[in-house]
Amino acid sequence: MTEAEALAIVSKLESDFARSLTRQYLVRGRLSEKQMVWVYRLAQPVATPDVAAWPSCLAVVLLFGVASANGMKRPRISFPQARFSLAGKLSRYPGCIQVTEGRYPGKYFGRIETTGQFIPGRDHATLDRVFLSAFSADPVGYAQSHGKESGSCRFCNLPLTTAESVSVGYGPVCAGHWGLPWGK
Repeated sequence: MTEAEALAIVSKLESDFARSLTRQYLVRGRLSEKQMVWVYRLAQPVATPDVAAWPSCLAVVLLFGVASANGMKRPRISFPQARFSLAGKLSRYPGCIQVTEGRYPGKYFGRIETTGQFIPGRDHATLDRVFLSAFSADPVGYAQSHGKESGSCRFCNLPLTTAESVSVGYGPVCAGHWGLPWGK
């Protein structure tokens, strides 16, 4: 796809972001390299995914609810496959849990609604459903086992430095934030 073809598709999109890119191109006559990455991404056709085919993620929503109630401003859980982070007040979907690749500009796999329903995003086809199902079934247990295997906490990504933390799979600070048992 050429740059002109991609810009033509993006200019027809309904989103404010797409309109902003088009406006900037018309004013400046060019876009930055990072902006062009988004032009090509937005110009790609997106298949309508079957929402019912995805697992319920209610346990994940409840876990994030505990973290929010305990005062965490930006709760997130990171795995090599995906990062789960709570969307803020200024987000398009405040209160939902965003499922992304974790780096910018990374893949957007979708979001988890407050009801626990997973809504696939533009890059949903590359998300491993087995991983999402396993994590959704037991988010704490899954995070624990990965923390034990990797030697780093899945909640804060810091290395587990004490024997107690390694045996549990997360540290005492994260245990307090997420309302999880820790220690003896």
